[in-house]
Amino acid sequence: MQAMLARVTDPGHYQTFQHFITHTTWDWDPVWRRLVALLPAREGLFVIDDTSFPKQGKHSVGVARQYCGALGKIANCQVATTVLLWAKGRAWLLGATLYLPTEWTRDRARCERVQVPAEVRFQEKWRLALTLLRRARAAGLTCTGVLADAAYGDITVFREALHRLNLPYALGISSHLTVFLGTPRVAAPTAARRGRPPTRFRLRDDVTPVAVRTLAAGLPPRAWRPIPWHNAHRDTADSHRKSGC
Repeated sequence: MQAMLARVTDPGHYQTFQHFITHTTWDWDPVWRRLVALLPAREGLFVIDDTSFPKQGKHSVGVARQYCGALGKIANCQVATTVLLWAKGRAWLLGATLYLPTEWTRDRARCERVQVPAEVRFQEKWRLALTLLRRARAAGLTCTGVLADAAYGDITVFREALHRLNLPYALGISSHLTVFLGTPRVAAPTAARRGRPPTRFRLRDDVTPVAVRTLAAGLPPRAWRPIPWHNAHRDTADSHRKSGC
């Protein structure tokens, strides 16, 4: 908050500024739209990630023992789902939504003490991300692709939602996920003797999904290439081997 204060008013007015941000009722949407209008780029990659804020107490909205990316472990923290626009070699924040774990949304008294609106309900992080994506597109920004790690890539309904939105994506996935080698062949539903006739197609008996780790283990060395990246929590660059198939 000090960084924002330094840009808008005299540092001696901290308490007034803090009261405005944390207690005064104001509409954030015009501010967000103004920020979007000032972006120097109108299209690029939309990068989804979690941003964590380590905490000591238990009273900050959404604070809980959960994975904290800032510390690299389970810890007491707040977590926000964020979407960035990556374009022209730079990143701009498009939106962030504070994640409320179920231990918060199921405790109305706790929410009321910190003025969480009564209509707020539990939402998974991937649902929060989809809302942010839709909002950015509705503001006139063009998404050339969605990037996210396995925390989002492992979720089938999230991938399906991106497909329905006609958004290309490159998502991380865990090695235990199963995939098909090509488009799986399906068979017509078997007629039922009783009840309603089945309507869903089924996989043929000769079609078997393969675990990603099994598929990776069978690839030849030429199918892989080194991918270097910089780890913000370390002084050195890491490298990861990723399939080029």
